Amino acid sequence: MRTKRQRGRGRVGGIAEEAAALLRLAGNMRTPSAELDRIYHEHVHGQFDPSFTRLVFVDSRLTGEQRRAIRRALAGNPSLSIMLLFTLAYFEPEAVATNPGLPLALLEDPGLFDRLRWSLNPFDRETFEETLARQHGVKK
Repeated sequence: MRTKRQRGRGRVGGIAEEAAALLRLAGNMRTPSAELDRIYHEHVHGQFDPSFTRLVFVDSRLTGEQRRAIRRALAGNPSLSIMLLFTLAYFEPEAVATNPGLPLALLEDPGLFDRLRWSLNPFDRETFEETLARQHGVKK
């Protein structure tokens, strides 16, 4: 059951407080992977409407700026699941490249770099590789 404070979405500042709380959770490396997935799928993720003419966000109360900040914080979180890492690499390649958990993931799965690189927007691949090399000393 939700508390009165959680139901206070109509209050002035209610969504700003909720966005700030989501941002803190998204950036906290102790937040479990499942919770990070939930934050993305319930608050950040968008999909096209049935006519494919408009992008509809699951949580339409968040502004684009709030959504991007949460997405960047998620992309840089070392607790992020591999599936969500691939998803966010397309939108936030530099934040994924600076993720402190990425070098360990690359050691555990040597093929991860190539799969991750090809999930990027083609225009972002060079930036991703440069950031990865600068941040972690990882080179392909």
